Amino acid sequence: MPDQTETPYEKNTRLQYEALGRFVEQFEMMVNEVREISLERLLEGLDDHQKGGLIEIAFHHSVMTAKPLFDIMRAILADALNIPAHPHYKDRAIFKEVLGHIEKNIAFSTTNETTSCMGRGSSAITTAKTPKQPNLSCSDTKQAPMA
Repeated sequence: MPDQTETPYEKNTRLQYEALGRFVEQFEMMVNEVREISLERLLEGLDDHQKGGLIEIAFHHSVMTAKPLFDIMRAILADALNIPAHPHYKDRAIFKEVLGHIEKNIAFSTTNETTSCMGRGSSAITTAKTPKQPNLSCSDTKQAPMA
């Protein structure tokens, strides 16, 4: 309930925050609907090969840099390894320890070069790991301009 003594500035501020709150709520509902539609399409009437191809779209998107990919992998492994029927259920403590070690000791750089390199997909990373040029960095690789 608005205060009867609020100034025009306070009223304007309150109304703007209310509008912002409605926008954020509607935006989050839209984002959730996009997720739900995407997941429903992945689960609907496709064989495993077709599903795998569709899932790859998300994992090869340019926003999927090292840190988000690692976080997703870690969450997937954590949930999967807590299912008693999972073949590695008994080894889940080892997986947790290894993943914790990786996260603690591997620097997930957020520089523009690393972000753009990781976002270009596997070709830059594959090139950077070739035996002939082990020290080749992302900035040294020849890539087509990103669309």
